[in-house]
Amino acid sequence: MEATLGCDGWSRRVTVARGFWQRLRGIRGRSGADSILIATRSVHGFGVGRPILAVGLDSGLRVVVIRDLPPGRIVWSRGVRWWLELPADAKPPAVGRVLEVTLG
Repeated sequence: MEATLGCDGWSRRVTVARGFWQRLRGIRGRSGADSILIATRSVHGFGVGRPILAVGLDSGLRVVVIRDLPPGRIVWSRGVRWWLELPADAKPPAVGRVLEVTLG
């Protein structure tokens, strides 16, 4: 499912992961401009050939943490219910911002 996440001038088109295989795959194998939103408490960089940026969101889609995720590592953070995986060179939304979702 495709969606747009945004807040205060920041906006990003994302794929919302649905099902086990999309969640497991994450951003791996996607083009450098792609992003994915995953309902999970942790994300991994296994099988990813490049570092990515992991943005942790709480249940209200508030940005609570931003982490660099190198290949072969796992990140998690207390209170995170969603992870937004972005290319490493992408500009993330600021911590504390609440993202809005527009489907389609």
